[in-house]
Amino acid sequence: MVKLIHSQAIKRPGRMFCWLCGRTASYRPKNWYADFYLELAHIASGGGAARRVDDPRAVVLLCSLCHKCHINNTDRCPTVHVCGSERPTIDERHTLWLKEKLDPEYYDVEFLRTIWIGIPPNPEPPPSVYLESLTNLTGIFLQ
Repeated sequence: MVKLIHSQAIKRPGRMFCWLCGRTASYRPKNWYADFYLELAHIASGGGAARRVDDPRAVVLLCSLCHKCHINNTDRCPTVHVCGSERPTIDERHTLWLKEKLDPEYYDVEFLRTIWIGIPPNPEPPPSVYLESLTNLTGIFLQ
């Protein structure tokens, strides 16, 4: 019998920060006037790249700001205007990379293939501005 685990399982002590930029829920960006949280973001953003499932293997943890920058095709739309500035976008190539690096316990390529529509892309590092912020705010250096 397989035990189903809710996607909230990725929210654990020591990992309660945005996996992209390193912000915590209490570190609201300048010019952000809405509620600010750490949010579960599906690895495949909109656009129908994968079925939406409530499973820790299908999500990453992003702050509200970075979640707004998560789109389905960064080649088509490389930046987005959020919170008073242009920010690089990320897509499933980047969230797969983050999942592999920051959540290896729940990184399961075989599972992702079962929910993906087509073939999952190869993981790629997100834009360097995010990795620099992650390092500055958490001390985590990813390559």
